[in-house]
Amino acid sequence: MVQEIIEERPVSLSHVKKFLSDNEKKGELNFRANKTLDYVKQFKLKSMKDVASITKKIEELDIPRMKDIHILKIIDIMPATVDELKVVMQGSGLTLNNDHLKKIVDVLNS
Repeated sequence: MVQEIIEERPVSLSHVKKFLSDNEKKGELNFRANKTLDYVKQFKLKSMKDVASITKKIEELDIPRMKDIHILKIIDIMPATVDELKVVMQGSGLTLNNDHLKKIVDVLNS
């Protein structure tokens, strides 16, 4: 049976943890999925409701070229300072000015 990818979209670690935990209860996890679940359980993650709320607040900042994948990466790591946020964003290919960085950190710390 050939599987076809219908849609590809980024998800938060909170979403991954919930999905895998639900499937674990059904007994449907393979070796790789169990390893992934063990990995995400090591983090103190925001609830799905909090992730949605923070995502909306960051989207409302209307930062040019910022995509969902950038927002979810920021929420998963939850940097507390502008310097930490700069480190998180270094590998993303997205350049943010200090004003945008400060606004994002303010949203995360509120």
